[in-house]
This record gives sequence, structure tokens and C-alpha cells, in this order.
Amino acid sequence: MKKLYKVSIERVIMVMASDEADAIEVGMRHERDECMNDPETVTSDEVKALRDIPNEWCISLPYGGDGKTQCRDLAEALTSACSYADKT
Repeated sequence: MKKLYKVSIERVIMVMASDEADAIEVGMRHERDECMNDPETVTSDEVKALRDIPNEWCISLPYGGDGKTQCRDLAEALTSACSYADKT
């Protein structure tokens, strides 16, 4: 059975820009090119509670899922299962 995990992928790229805002814009524009290279850091943590999911992902569909179940629903089901297990 699959479990929900939060994976953080960090990339560092160097850009030429006129200021910080321009640097972010240039970086975002060229980030796709950098996806061809391995990331600097990759970590994963199993989601064990709703609080482990970043707010912007709560209503999103996780990659590798069934295409219908949102992240928050998966976490709520996990919490319910844990509560049930505590009672038995």
C-alpha cells in the first residue's frame, strides 16, 4: 500500500540580473532547463498528520496517486486510522 510523502527538491542556479526581483524572474524562466540536471538536495518525509502537508498542497493531488484523492483526504484517513488503532 502506498503512503503519502513530502519530497523537497532544491536546485541552485546562477543567473545574471539587474536586481533581486529580476534574478528571481530570470531563474524561474530558466528553471526548466535546469530540471535536466540532478538537483542539489532531495529529501523525503512520510506524512503522518495533516500538519505535515504545506497549505498550498492540501487540496492538490499527489504525484503517483489515484488522480482523485487530495493530499488532505489522505492525511485525514491516516489520522482516522491511527485514532481507531489507539482505541483497540
